[in-house]
Amino acid sequence: MNAAAFPTIASGDFHQIFELVPAPFLVIKADAPVFTIADANNAYLHATFTDKDSIIGKGIFDIFPGSPEDSSEITGVERLRLSLNKVLATHKPHKLDTIRYDISVPDGSFIERYWNATNIPVMEGSAVKYIVHTVEDITNKVLQDRADIESLDRFRSMVMQAPIAMGVLRGRDMVIESANHALLELWGKTKDVIGLPLLQGLPEIEGQPFPLLLMQVMETGEPYHGYEAKAMLTRNGVLEECYFNFVYAPYREDNGIITGVTVTASEVTGQVRTKKELQISEKRFRNFVTEADVATAVYRGEDMVIELANDAMLKLWGKDDTVIGKKLEQALPELEGQPFMDLLRSVYTTGNTYKATEDRADLIIDGVLQSGYFNFSYKALRDAEGNIYGILNMAVDVTDLVLERRKLKESEQRLKIATEGTGVATWDLNLKTKDIIYTPRLNEIFGHPHNTVLTHPEMKTQVLAEDLHLLDKAFEKAVHTGIYGYEARIRWADNSIHWIRTQGRVIFDQDGTPARMLGIMVDITEQKETSEQLRASEEKYRTLAAELEQRVLERTNDLEAANAELVRSNDELEQFAFITSHDLQEPLRKIRTFSNMLSEQDKDKLSDRGRSYLDKVSISAQRMSELIKALLNFSRLRVSQEEFQSVDLNRVLDDVLIDFELLIKQKNARVVNEGLPVIEGIPLQMNQLFYNLLSNALKFTNPELVPRVVLSSHRLSPSELQGYPMLNPAYDFVEIIVADNGIGFGQEYADKVFEIFQRLHDRNTYEGTGIGLALCNKIVMNHKGQISARSEEGAGASFHIILPVRQ
Repeated sequence: MNAAAFPTIASGDFHQIFELVPAPFLVIKADAPVFTIADANNAYLHATFTDKDSIIGKGIFDIFPGSPEDSSEITGVERLRLSLNKVLATHKPHKLDTIRYDISVPDGSFIERYWNATNIPVMEGSAVKYIVHTVEDITNKVLQDRADIESLDRFRSMVMQAPIAMGVLRGRDMVIESANHALLELWGKTKDVIGLPLLQGLPEIEGQPFPLLLMQVMETGEPYHGYEAKAMLTRNGVLEECYFNFVYAPYREDNGIITGVTVTASEVTGQVRTKKELQISEKRFRNFVTEADVATAVYRGEDMVIELANDAMLKLWGKDDTVIGKKLEQALPELEGQPFMDLLRSVYTTGNTYKATEDRADLIIDGVLQSGYFNFSYKALRDAEGNIYGILNMAVDVTDLVLERRKLKESEQRLKIATEGTGVATWDLNLKTKDIIYTPRLNEIFGHPHNTVLTHPEMKTQVLAEDLHLLDKAFEKAVHTGIYGYEARIRWADNSIHWIRTQGRVIFDQDGTPARMLGIMVDITEQKETSEQLRASEEKYRTLAAELEQRVLERTNDLEAANAELVRSNDELEQFAFITSHDLQEPLRKIRTFSNMLSEQDKDKLSDRGRSYLDKVSISAQRMSELIKALLNFSRLRVSQEEFQSVDLNRVLDDVLIDFELLIKQKNARVVNEGLPVIEGIPLQMNQLFYNLLSNALKFTNPELVPRVVLSSHRLSPSELQGYPMLNPAYDFVEIIVADNGIGFGQEYADKVFEIFQRLHDRNTYEGTGIGLALCNKIVMNHKGQISARSEEGAGASFHIILPVRQ
């Protein structure tokens, strides 16, 4: 700019224009190093909190000395001085981008300010006469950029410190751009792999499905969720078999182009192995029951449904395997009137084990009602939480032993009567001469023919040496009491061992000296063998029962350990979801705040396209905020949050209808309740369930029809319940149907609608987060139920919710 063309400062026309210019201007004399202020327009005075009287004719650095708090490597004062000197030296304009130059206020303090400045020389001949100093206040932008960077740094720090493994892969080579400590530890790698292509950093995954899955996500833009996926990773120099839950999500730039994939993963190797071990344990338990020699059965639930029964138990009952899956009282109707069902219910209620010895049971075997005798036990089975879910029944058929014992007793009675009446197997011993008189039956007892003549010493020699002391002890006792008796073993000529029992009385002479003994003798070998068999059978039963009880205990401990690990993992994921959603909300709030400010303050300065873009930013920010809130609610949804209680679903529906009252009137919709049941549930979750179902029905209405939603319910019969093998048959269930006449959808999408983030329609036509039905599915699963959808495109949809009446 030439000074000849630069009007005098006092020129009226120039001064009026100069004052009206909206950009801040300052005219400085080229009298370095003072740089006297020649003039300043109103915009500059307003921006610097000054007036003309206080600055005109004074050096710029005297008026604006800079702040002592400016800790920049080169202060704003120094940068401005260098720029002014450069203009004087080069005669060319010079720009200063983002210079910090704090402005003092009347109280002596400084306000932090950032500027873009331009210094333009005004030439007079070959010399610079003035310098036009113009500035743009960019303080708000700098401070906002700083806040955004700090927010981004906090988010990155949170990711790097997150307990769950996270990372970012870039480009088609999947270069490892970032990976937090948890992900590096999961891979078994160090920070050296950052910056390397994935297959170079983790060469062992070549040939495994993960590279193809990553490319699929990058090409389609669809996230991929992996659950308990197997991976072979080299960790600590060893190739290990590992299992993971992970998510591959597309990484999009601001322009929407996908440039990479974000990886989120958690290792579940321990849980998977525990699950497999539990499955093996369950299989072993079933095999043990099935292959046990002892009759064994397992009854589940209060109705005593036969879940397991081995061949020995089926044989004992006189039934085949068609009884498995039936209630015990249906499979064995002959138990009615007998005590066993009451005993089972008592064990199920109290948890106290019941044991019986030689109890009678009447069973229909081969079409005939027969009586038998059994040693058996009823033992309560408990799950990992200690709740009783069934009864273990073990039994031994001792009918033959009981009947044999009865026969022995009857035989003993008959023998006693016969002996007392006829003198069979009696003996008379002269204690002085040792002569003995006996009946022929005694020869048979000692294994000799009837015509054999035996002496008392010969009989004594057949007694086993280790039992002789029993005879001596019995005689010593008889001298004092007059009663003689013992049991001992004898050896026959064929070396077989037999048991004898003898009983008698001592006959004393006039002097009180023992003179004779009279008695009887019987062979008790068969009775002893029967008793030994019974003892061995009972010992075998006790051993098997103890072993099975130990296995049940081990299985229960395994379940408790797996449950504790899952609870810990869920708690960590829930905490991480809360922290993540909170930090994500903060940038969104700023986006929405500044979008609103821009819309309100500078709306007239924007083009139609600019205003359209600004509206899209606000709408997208609002939608993402709602999505984050919905995700947080979804991650927090757990059964243990509240106690189950009686819930009247009619009242729940009434409360939900109040929330939709305005929308129902707007759409002229009809909601018909044909009657809902009272169940045990979590009230808040039931409210969420019906809210989301009604929200869907009122959202996807057919514009050509009056919207109509019908809610009905009925209790499932046993035959209907068989169509749902995933449900526990020990419970009573109700089916609730929510049907509408809306736009519907293809039946092939009936399962997909319950997946998180799944949408069948464009969000510009039908708003929503894609989480509502996934939330419904999770609530129903929490209540041990099942949800399904039936629909035809253009013909409405119906949702079928099956829930247990009691938990």
